[in-house]
Amino acid sequence: MENLTRQQRKNLRKQQLRERQIQLKKEKLKKQDIDVDVNVDVDVNVDIEERISKEETERLAREESERLAEELSERLAREETERLAREKTERKTREEAERLAREEAERFAREEAARLAREEAAQAERQERLAREETERILNEEKEREEEKEREKEKLIKDEAERVLRVEADRLSREQEEKRLREEMEIKEKFLQEKREREQKEQQILEEKEINNRQIQKNIIKKNLINKSEIDGKKLYQYTKKILLQNIKFGENIIVSEKNNRYDITGYNKITIKISTPNKYRISLIKQEEQIDDVFHLSSRGGGSIIHNTHVDNIWGRETKKTYSLKSNTLIYEINTIKHNYVVNMNGRHFMTVPKICDANVLLVNAGDEITIN
Repeated sequence: MENLTRQQRKNLRKQQLRERQIQLKKEKLKKQDIDVDVNVDVDVNVDIEERISKEETERLAREESERLAEELSERLAREETERLAREKTERKTREEAERLAREEAERFAREEAARLAREEAAQAERQERLAREETERILNEEKEREEEKEREKEKLIKDEAERVLRVEADRLSREQEEKRLREEMEIKEKFLQEKREREQKEQQILEEKEINNRQIQKNIIKKNLINKSEIDGKKLYQYTKKILLQNIKFGENIIVSEKNNRYDITGYNKITIKISTPNKYRISLIKQEEQIDDVFHLSSRGGGSIIHNTHVDNIWGRETKKTYSLKSNTLIYEINTIKHNYVVNMNGRHFMTVPKICDANVLLVNAGDEITIN
């Protein structure tokens, strides 16, 4: 019953009271039945029975009241006991909770203290580690600076050694270069000296050849004049003019003044001729000694073509016709003599190559043409 709730106990008491009332009614009815069946002495005993019944009812009521009072006292005592037990339990629970709270607070305080101690230890360890790392860094930087100084010192020593070696190598190279230049200059000077001597000899040979050529020309003139003794006056002058040669300087630019001017080109290598009349011109390279031969002859009458032939021993050779086209009015021939051929360029481009019979010593072109002999 101690485990029942207040409402359950109340309902239980009501049920017990109803059962007791029902029991009393049954007993009363039973007595009434007995009185009916026994008709003897009923009237006499009615008052006694009623009194007894009344007393019994009062007794029962009293007992029921006492019982109810007792139950109420028990219930109140039980409720008080339960309340006290509950308060005790609550107090114990509260004390246990307070104890647990205190223990939890103490535990939390301990844990917090331990955590703070750990954090302080960790912070101290970190600071110690940072201090150690900083010390190591400073020591490493100092070591690196020392090593860098050593490297720079070694580099300076090495650079100085390399510089000294370079200076020495440059000096040796300069000395060798100077020696080589001196040798080259000596060789060049020797070569130039030999060249000057050779040129002097060649010039002397050319002068002697020129003197011989002039003497030959004089002999030719003398011979022709003897053969033409019947010519006199103006005709003799014109004939003599045709066979006279004009001296020129190599590399000099000359504008031909007359058609019949003959230029001494003895010893030439290249002849440059700028034609004054591209539609009509002639170029003759002549070998003039006791006999006059036209060993290279070009002529043009216009139409973009030229004819090449020779006139040797009073006989004209086989004609060769060659065409060309001009993009302007400028026409420049360049005639180069090599061992067995004449190489002819027109306006800077190769035009023709023809066999060389012999070396010419006279150039004949038209008046107005511009010539340069090299």
